[in-house]
Amino acid sequence: MKIINFLKKRKLPESFRIRYLSNNSPESDSKLKWIEEIDSKKKDSIINLVKTDYIKFTTLPDAFRICNSEKDVDKKDLSDEIKNIVKIKLKNFYKWKEEL
Repeated sequence: MKIINFLKKRKLPESFRIRYLSNNSPESDSKLKWIEEIDSKKKDSIINLVKTDYIKFTTLPDAFRICNSEKDVDKKDLSDEIKNIVKIKLKNFYKWKEEL
């Protein structure tokens, strides 16, 4: 049921929000805000990628949450496609954060 609501509303499911907010770090809070308010409006947003091909992009939200730099991304056991997307999203996130 949560997945259906997620697809209809294009909002993050509660389980996704819990993963982001559970470690109580300001960085995770900022990343969640960026995903919901900025990235979700783009055609290639994390939400849309997961919605388009859940199996292929299932690790994308967690990889974005956990990684804070390109070095972090390179150290993770992820597909090259996921690594590239996370690196791009991190660059966009930090650019947005600097503009605040």
